Amino acid sequence: MLEWRPVAWLGSISYGLYLWHGLVFELTPSMRRLHWLTDAGVFLFVLVVSVLVSWISWRWFEQPVLGWASRRAVQPVPAAV
Repeated sequence: MLEWRPVAWLGSISYGLYLWHGLVFELTPSMRRLHWLTDAGVFLFVLVVSVLVSWISWRWFEQPVLGWASRRAVQPVPAAV
């Protein structure tokens, strides 16, 4: 199950989901007041926007920073013999 591609992808953006879902939910109070929008609609909106924002932050922030950090990593000094 964990090798399933969508699950692996969600795992890669999971930290962003953790960070963003609360903020997205807090920014939608006016949507919750709309009478034609159900709780399921609000949930779906928050889910979709949270995944989208998480993917954007993963793609344009996390990946470049991790690449930069791996290039800047200190290489171990060989032991003297």
